Amino acid sequence: MDISESLWTARDVAAFLKTSTKWVYHHASTGTLPCVHLAGFRRFEPSAIRAWVEAHRAASARPGAHAGSLGG
Repeated sequence: MDISESLWTARDVAAFLKTSTKWVYHHASTGTLPCVHLAGFRRFEPSAIRAWVEAHRAASARPGAHAGSLGG
């Protein structure tokens, strides 16, 4: 993680992904969405979230993949 870039909250991730915070918490708790645990809080590394999005874009570009879903 780049030290100059602060961690995101679930609300930040939801805004970035244009989804709900409930969706973010659900996928973070199941391990589908990368997160870090700090003192009982879930936080998200922006670079990890961006990489996760790119991986899902690549997967959805494969023949037979379902492009309408963000996650697992």
